[in-house]
Amino acid sequence: MRAFVFRVVMTIAAVVGAIPALAQLASPGWIVPVVVKSPGLGGTSWAADIFLTNLGTEQVELSAHFFKGGQANTFDGVFSKPNVQILPGRTLQVLDVVGTWFPDEGNRTKGWLFIADTGEADCNDEDRDLAKVIVSTRVYNKAGGGATYGQIVEAMWTSVNTSQFPSVFTGVRNEGNVQPGFRTNLGVVNVSTAPIEMEITLFRANGSVAARTTRTIPALSMEQWSLGNLGFPTFSSSGGRLEVRLTNPNINPCEDSEEPTVCVDLCDEGCDGKYGFGETKAFIAYASNVDNITGDGENMIPVVDQISYFEWVSDFIDANCPEKTNGKPFPLHLAEMFFAAEESGPPTFTKVED
Repeated sequence: MRAFVFRVVMTIAAVVGAIPALAQLASPGWIVPVVVKSPGLGGTSWAADIFLTNLGTEQVELSAHFFKGGQANTFDGVFSKPNVQILPGRTLQVLDVVGTWFPDEGNRTKGWLFIADTGEADCNDEDRDLAKVIVSTRVYNKAGGGATYGQIVEAMWTSVNTSQFPSVFTGVRNEGNVQPGFRTNLGVVNVSTAPIEMEITLFRANGSVAARTTRTIPALSMEQWSLGNLGFPTFSSSGGRLEVRLTNPNINPCEDSEEPTVCVDLCDEGCDGKYGFGETKAFIAYASNVDNITGDGENMIPVVDQISYFEWVSDFIDANCPEKTNGKPFPLHLAEMFFAAEESGPPTFTKVED
């Protein structure tokens, strides 16, 4: 039951994002949207450090896999960095995580990480405790003399988006390379096994569209651009917002997916005993504003209009499969779609008609 409750809660975190505490939900699996090891401008170098804390009462065994950006990737459930053990209450620090855990990736690479609890699990034990791990990642530029300029890159299930509604960033300060001023960068991670097409739209502060373009992200890959590289115009200091959305999402509220979007728990029936990712199109977007004088970066977390998404799903179910709402709360329906969880308890709520 604890495993089921976790899947429901993490699903709500992934598609609701309305409860701030869920952004820091301790879980047995994480997606870190970007890590890097690469030379920078002016003789500097980029790196990423990771910190993992075990909040549980038992030792955990984690494994990690690096997915290189700019190319299609596959994953058969075998991690390239296995057997990372952390005692209860301990924090593990990994400096230069790409160079330390994945030295074969070289010194000019960027990508994302999938981290999961790969310890032994008794799937017949309904009361088994899943690992409770939190993660923090710092991406930074070594400027020489011990100085660094960096930012924390959040790894949150609340950032996963499978819907037709955009991931939205406000406070975009795309002033180009002028000094003083800021430049804005955008990254998109594809956490599905098929390529995805993204529509990227930049809005001025008055709400008018400044520019729009599309980009395709290969399977299990990531891309990062400056807004200048996307061909977007610069702003004045008043700023604006940036929206990123799937052009052709394939989520269907009427279907009972047998394959979860992300297999974090091997005991999920749809995972077939393997960690991995499904065919449901899903992405994580991240963005940053960078001060052109200091090089200091500010990480921005996207927001999805989940109220509109809920309304769309509810209307879709009413029109196409009304039996889905009989005796079942909407979050549990989402749990079935996202993590192939099944409800094992009594019915609770049905949709209330106006």
